Amino acid sequence: MSTFTVDDFSKFFEEIHRHPPFPWQQRLVFWIYREQRWPQLLDLPTGVGKTSALDIALFTFALMPDKLPRRTILVVDRRIVVDQAYDHACKISNHLRTCKKGTLSYHVATVLRDCFGGVEAEDPLHVAVLRGGMPQENSWAKTPDQPLLAASTVDQVGSRLLFRGYGVSGRMSPIHAGLIGNDTLILLDEVHLAGPFSQTLERIQHWRDVSGNGLPSRFQVVSMSATHQRKVDADMVFGLQEEDRNNPILAKRLRAHKRARYLLVKVQAKVAENGANRLVAEACVDEALKFVKQGKKKVGLIVNRVDTASMARELLGKHNEIVDSELLTGRMRPLDRDVILPRMDRIQAVPHGDRIDAVQPEERIESKPMILCATQCIEAGADFDFDALVTECASLDALRQRFGRLDRLGSQGDSEAVIVVRSDQVVEKANDPVYGGALAQTARWLREQSTIDFGIDHIQLPADLSNYLSPTLDAPVLLPAHLDAWVRTSPCPSPDPDVALWLHGPKSTAADVQVVWRADLDNEGEPVENWYKGHEDDPSLKGSDRTNNTVSEKMREMIGVAPPGTLEAISLPIQVVKAWLTGQLAPSLSDVIGEPGVDDGEQQRSHSQRTEKSRRVLRWMGSDSDDTQFIWAAEIRPGDTIVVPSRFGGIQFGNFFPASKEPVIDLGDIAQWRQRGRSLLRLHPQVLTPLFKYPTDLLPSVDEDTDNTAVLDFLDEITPRQGVASKYDVPGLLEKLRPRPKRFIRSPYTKTWTVLGRKRNGDYSDITTEGESGTFTAVEVPLHKHLRGVGMMAQQFATRLHLTPELVKDIALAGVLHDVGKADPRFQKMLVGGDPFRAALLAEPLAKSATPMRDVAARKLARQRAKYPPDARHELVSVALVADQRQFRAMANDWDLVLYLVASHHGWCRPFPPAAADVSIPVKLPLKIDNFEIQSESFPSYLVLTGTTDHGMARLDSGVAERFCSLVEKYGWWGLAWLETILRLADHRVSENEQNAKESADA
Repeated sequence: MSTFTVDDFSKFFEEIHRHPPFPWQQRLVFWIYREQRWPQLLDLPTGVGKTSALDIALFTFALMPDKLPRRTILVVDRRIVVDQAYDHACKISNHLRTCKKGTLSYHVATVLRDCFGGVEAEDPLHVAVLRGGMPQENSWAKTPDQPLLAASTVDQVGSRLLFRGYGVSGRMSPIHAGLIGNDTLILLDEVHLAGPFSQTLERIQHWRDVSGNGLPSRFQVVSMSATHQRKVDADMVFGLQEEDRNNPILAKRLRAHKRARYLLVKVQAKVAENGANRLVAEACVDEALKFVKQGKKKVGLIVNRVDTASMARELLGKHNEIVDSELLTGRMRPLDRDVILPRMDRIQAVPHGDRIDAVQPEERIESKPMILCATQCIEAGADFDFDALVTECASLDALRQRFGRLDRLGSQGDSEAVIVVRSDQVVEKANDPVYGGALAQTARWLREQSTIDFGIDHIQLPADLSNYLSPTLDAPVLLPAHLDAWVRTSPCPSPDPDVALWLHGPKSTAADVQVVWRADLDNEGEPVENWYKGHEDDPSLKGSDRTNNTVSEKMREMIGVAPPGTLEAISLPIQVVKAWLTGQLAPSLSDVIGEPGVDDGEQQRSHSQRTEKSRRVLRWMGSDSDDTQFIWAAEIRPGDTIVVPSRFGGIQFGNFFPASKEPVIDLGDIAQWRQRGRSLLRLHPQVLTPLFKYPTDLLPSVDEDTDNTAVLDFLDEITPRQGVASKYDVPGLLEKLRPRPKRFIRSPYTKTWTVLGRKRNGDYSDITTEGESGTFTAVEVPLHKHLRGVGMMAQQFATRLHLTPELVKDIALAGVLHDVGKADPRFQKMLVGGDPFRAALLAEPLAKSATPMRDVAARKLARQRAKYPPDARHELVSVALVADQRQFRAMANDWDLVLYLVASHHGWCRPFPPAAADVSIPVKLPLKIDNFEIQSESFPSYLVLTGTTDHGMARLDSGVAERFCSLVEKYGWWGLAWLETILRLADHRVSENEQNAKESADA
């Protein structure tokens, strides 16, 4: 029961931000409270604090947790804006975590914790930014009941919602779709940038409504934009009113003049694109320096191509004595971006970590002016406040967004700008790759104006805007047949509709891949793909063709110690990466997500030759996956994570720049620390040198006679380098690692040590149950204890999500039964390392093994010794053991749902189980679950389950696939995924708690 009312929002907002909300923000809270839902459209101009929709979503959810979505995701196709929205969410979270008892914020935090059964020491909500997917990187998707504030792009949210998450494994896809497709509010910011996805969301809402499934309906989509073209009923549109325009702070922003001058740059018809970009860069730099000489302190320089921005930054480097300059694009590693953003406090509307809706900040005095060279990444909602602006011409809607960064707070009242236009883009048939013909139309319109003023209340727009706006496409009509195909994740059907068409429309889009740089992928100058030399005795390589893509298990294990993470990755269009790796001229790169790509057939032809310049890279799909392998450029797939040696270069001023040959700093260990809370250090010279000073003669060898003492002595001698190390929190990592290292690992490939420390306090578990690796948690857990724990947590999750008592009961029952198939005698042997004597002496069956998940070789050896087939699935044995049990069937309300949840709790059986032939081995489990109730009904305290491993569940006529299809029809595409998600996340969290209990005992 809430101890606050709708009238308390102003006080809640002021406690967080130290100033009252704008009138529209308070009014929106009352609207939502009255209607018990959100309006379909927030028609709000730039600069009025739209990001506060996150505050409003959280407060209104706390008021009505059974009526409104508990997850809020702000979606915008600009990476910098995504990161700034995440900062805003972090500010809310940090305040609620640390607020004092008795404050309104404390009461809100208490309600939020009650929603997931949290204690006072726990964060009341989770915050996340969904970047490019990485295998087993799902921190935002840990529980179905904790409130969430997140920010992301169309690609990342849309692909997950449609069961084809980019970079997300097929077996985790239902969890991502189940969470985003239920109990979620999607705030689609700058909807004009995402027309096709907006249409797709409308169709999703339509099909959800017509397929009523009896589940709580708490999925909503809200569009936010002042330049939208969407038709919405007037009573579902929310916008500014007279009281907002009379607000003294908003009035300054709305009434400020932003006068612009038109500047034509002559570009000859035969000039190459790179040469034209340099001409634009030179003109923009000249104009920016003129503003500096006029006394302007904060100048924005915004262009249409990453190359142009890089050239401008390079040119400004020659003027360091009079001006500071930075380069900011969406093509940066997040760790590099985190280093740059605090240096730009002076050009942000308010200091780093605050937001645009703050009151006017005090003037910050700097020794030198600053010029920020940037791309489209800052044009939609980014919190920068320039004194003057130089911008390359774009479509009219894009220019309006860019001018939103000029005098953003209205403090000047009258500001100046220059619009730079290429002469070859003004001609009648000019067609820009990003803006189409709208750029030329806008340029000609600007040329005809006697005065140009982009102030919100002063701009004089053409009567018909259609020819001046960025090209928009219609998404294909979303049909049930498409959803029927996508919901099948194991295996995916063939053909499989490409979800990109429903995210960006029917155009050739440049799908992104994630690129990670690692310095230890080369061993003493030898390319990584030749590491097998000298290791021919590696059993995982025997019988393989060493000229193919094989990556040995030992090598996967070594890389998996510090698995690639999103904080060290750059998202790049696939054809740009392929051109870079093959030494060809990369296409000119804009900063628009989902930008037009090249024809796929042309792409394959262009990069198919394995020339001398072609370079192989590592595709990373996790240490368990055989898809982790060396590949050529032509083999890169959309959504791939590829790892390249640092010596490849490709980064300059912290941004992707393919011409750069400078080795790239390896941030892998920093990413583990910052992202996963895991302290580790790879003692590899190329990893250490950019970040540390150390005596090279003390670098420990991996010889047999070198022990841990030499490693500890070395750790005592290294010191972080001044400047660069402190930017990445290297001292914090070292401080955590030194006192008590947990594990020392020798690498036979790199001939170096890796030191692992203990986890930092926080929410950083990698536990999932995608594969059997989730069984190896480094702690033995009795099967009955695990079953009881999962049943109890699944029941708690379902109850907190306000599901019907019948569904709560079925999910909890599935939780108690999900792992009974682990009673297979071979599985039990595998859990104890394949030792038959140890297995025979077990007092009771186990659910988890003492073997660590990351010890891939030990896990494989245990399976081999136990003679447990590689394709066998214990969950199918579970189904076979319980299918004919009358007691369980009598307890269930939907027995088919219970059987499905048991069969699918590792992501299989959607619709087909993996094909596997097995011998007939008797399985017997005395199931003993004491004092356990499901919805007040006692679970049988003792029951003997019997069956065989030759269960026939993998047969096409087993009924598994038919059960899946009938349940999809009954509960809906996202509804069934949600129910599955509740059980699977209960299994994840119980497994995590079991592991953490052991780690705490060892600490």
